[in-house]
Amino acid sequence: MIEKAADWYARKQIRAGIIKEEDRDVYKYGYILAMEMGINILISGMMAFIFNMLECLIVFSCVFIPLRTFCGGWHASKSWICSLISNVTIAGIMIVEKYQIWTFGIWVAVIIELVCSIAVWNMAPIEHKNKPLSNQEKKAYRKICKVMYVVQLGLMFLFYCIGRTDILQTGVMAHIIVVLSLLMGAVDIKKERIIFEK
Repeated sequence: MIEKAADWYARKQIRAGIIKEEDRDVYKYGYILAMEMGINILISGMMAFIFNMLECLIVFSCVFIPLRTFCGGWHASKSWICSLISNVTIAGIMIVEKYQIWTFGIWVAVIIELVCSIAVWNMAPIEHKNKPLSNQEKKAYRKICKVMYVVQLGLMFLFYCIGRTDILQTGVMAHIIVVLSLLMGAVDIKKERIIFEK
C-alpha cells in the first residue's frame, strides 16, 4: 500500500514536470522511506500519549536515532518487520520506565556504559549490504559515533546530577539497543561470509 502511494505520488510529480521519469525510482524510494518514518512517528507518538510518556519517547529518540544512524548494525529484511520491532522496542522502553520494572543505580549504569562504550568503540560502524561504506566513510562514521557517544554520556551524567535518573535510565537502555543492533549486525556479516565461502 505504501509502495503504491509512493509510486502514485512520483508519477503525479512527473506529470507536473517536477521530476524526470528516469528519477522516478529514486524519488519513489525516498517517498516510501518518508511514509514509513511518518507512520512510525505517528504510532510511537500515539503510544507515548497513551502511556503519558512523551518525555521518555523524546529522550530515547534523541539518544537512539542519531547514534544508530552512524553506528549501523542489523537491519530487518522487510520494512514492516523493522517498523514492528521498532515500535515494540519503544513500547517496551515506555512500559519499563512507566512501571519502573527495571531500575538501577549509578554504578550499574556505569558498568553497562563501560560495556556499551567498548562495543561502540571497537565495532561501529557496521555496514549493511544495502548500504556499503567506503573506507573514508567508515573513518568519518567511527569518529562521529565516538564523539556522539561521549556527548550523550556527558548529558546523561548531567541529568543524573540534577536528579533525573529516569533520563539516565532511558539513555542507558537506548545504548543497550544500539549495541544489540551492532552485535546482531556483526553476526549477520559473519553468516554471509560463511555462506559466500561455501
